[in-house]
Amino acid sequence: TAGAARVAVYLAGFEEVADVFTAARTVTGLDGVRWYGGDGSAQSKALLASEPAKFATSAKVKGYPSPLVALTAGEAKRDAKLLSQISKRAKHPADAFTLAAYDAFNVAARTLAASPADVDAGTLRTAFAQNAEGSKGTAGTIQLDAAGDRVSTPYAFWSLCQRGRSPRWTQTGTWTPASDPTAPGRVSPKSCPKA
Repeated sequence: TAGAARVAVYLAGFEEVADVFTAARTVTGLDGVRWYGGDGSAQSKALLASEPAKFATSAKVKGYPSPLVALTAGEAKRDAKLLSQISKRAKHPADAFTLAAYDAFNVAARTLAASPADVDAGTLRTAFAQNAEGSKGTAGTIQLDAAGDRVSTPYAFWSLCQRGRSPRWTQTGTWTPASDPTAPGRVSPKSCPKA
């Protein structure tokens, strides 16, 4: 009743999103609204398959933009050797999540090494947060919010764009957090390149 231009679908998922897209192609109207994804399906190889890609690259769905934590150009350059080593050993490209996990593991190892063997969980949790706060990590200086989560970092938006005969994941925008954590940050959108 609101019209397709005022309706959007946010689909958070992983590889199963490909099956949802294949099924959505058979439902009238679902291909007439914008769809957005989460980090679990961004750059999913399953979505590059023929049926889900036809849906995702349709004129109204517009590529299913999905965010992923991004490295700044300086961080990517500084950590290029580490990214290469991790990618080679994991047989999968390392990304900003990889470096965040690497940082968390390093803080956890330092925390455990400095703690007595019989430390209780609450004390260990507090010590971890204290060791993490202000620590220089591979993905930047670690800052935690009141809940103990890492404060926002830049995001890149990835969309399925038709490139010749094949769909490809293409960066179609960024979000950069403001220095004031209560401010909205800055979005820099781009369209899919013309096929």
